[in-house]
Amino acid sequence: MSKPILIVLFISTAIIFLMIGGAAVFFYTKPTPEEMINQVTGSLISSKAVSSMTASGKVTSINEKYITLENQGDSVVVLISQNALIYSMSGGEKNKVAFENIKIEDSLNVGLKLMSNGKLEGQSVIIFDKAE
Repeated sequence: MSKPILIVLFISTAIIFLMIGGAAVFFYTKPTPEEMINQVTGSLISSKAVSSMTASGKVTSINEKYITLENQGDSVVVLISQNALIYSMSGGEKNKVAFENIKIEDSLNVGLKLMSNGKLEGQSVIIFDKAE
């Protein structure tokens, strides 16, 4: 091949690579901070090494097995498992109680588990004495 043809092929190839690289940079979208947090949180929550999380706050609503907890202006609705262990802390003693013992304005800690359907479910509940 002649030298001018090789130079034209080399320059054409270089231009094509630059255009592809430029297009990749142009169309690349950097994840937002919220997306980055969701990626990390999602992998952390679905990890088998994380067996549970805790929600805590005051009970503002009870609807069947769903409890709404409010804490510092945020609220979360939690489904309490049929097999949840429920305890009442009163006077420094922990007593096993029924779901019906949970009342509006009670302060709770709810141990949550990520279920296979991707939803969180309350597996254990501690009702704190109002004086604590």
